[in-house]
Amino acid sequence: MSNFTYAQVPNLVRQELYQVSLEKQFDDWLVGRPLFDDKTGIFPDGDTLNVTLTADRDVTDYTENTQIAYDGMTTSRKDLAVTAYKQDGFFVTDRMKQDAHQSEAFYQENVHKSGIAMATDMETAVLATANSQTLGNNNAIGGVPHRMKGSGTGGAITIDDIMFIKYAFDKAYIPTENRMLIVTPETEYELNKLLNITEVTNGSQFNFDVQGLVQTGFGDKLNIVRNIAGINIMVSHNLPAITAETLAKSDGTGGGAITGKGCVAMSMANDTSMPFMGVIRQRPETEFFRNTNLKRDEWSATCRYGFALKRPEALVTLATPV
Repeated sequence: MSNFTYAQVPNLVRQELYQVSLEKQFDDWLVGRPLFDDKTGIFPDGDTLNVTLTADRDVTDYTENTQIAYDGMTTSRKDLAVTAYKQDGFFVTDRMKQDAHQSEAFYQENVHKSGIAMATDMETAVLATANSQTLGNNNAIGGVPHRMKGSGTGGAITIDDIMFIKYAFDKAYIPTENRMLIVTPETEYELNKLLNITEVTNGSQFNFDVQGLVQTGFGDKLNIVRNIAGINIMVSHNLPAITAETLAKSDGTGGGAITGKGCVAMSMANDTSMPFMGVIRQRPETEFFRNTNLKRDEWSATCRYGFALKRPEALVTLATPV
């Protein structure tokens, strides 16, 4: 005879709902913020994938009646490793369960908070890959810096910095579609202050240099609000830290240490043009355990993933103070 009892049914149902809800939170984040080229489908056994990258090709003049010149393929290797193994666990005591309203509210809120925590951690891990660039170096590609500090006072962002990002992407043949600049709230604040707002003579209207920005600002979380020179502006709290890094402005002047955050400019035109690649080795999986010694129900969720820099030419890091 089975030892299964009816008292276990609510816990099993909650575990299933917890799993489904957490997966939904996870999917919403991935669909809403395509920050990396997902290599999960081709990831082999083990925890490392060697990705082969090919260089661009050049054509040369051909002379009739002569042998074709053959060159070997120029390739490079990038490793993508599963480095993050994350967990979230919580428990509900029997005493808390005695108040059905309180316990059910706790379950629901915890699923929401778990989804936010895992999404935040993953977003932070993806964007931290920008620090895979050589620190303290302008990371020039084609003679154009791809890592610098803001050209304003104390390293603050200016409109010229956004124009330079466009220039850096143009020189690197990055697709013009879906070029993104992810900035901190402090950096967006600096951009908003660059607006020139003047009141017209009758006092009933304002003349806005950039239409609508007085109402909305440049960014709204990771939703695109405005586009400057083909660069979409978004806001994130999870950008990589810059700690006393010696960087110059885009023109090579004003070199010095800066501490703050690295605003990430990147291509999101398609998978192949994204600077970051990643793998979700294990999607969030939940487990339930009845702890009879402590008289409580315990839930846990774990997931595994990893990210790496794939196309440095599709990435520009702009260090700004916070």
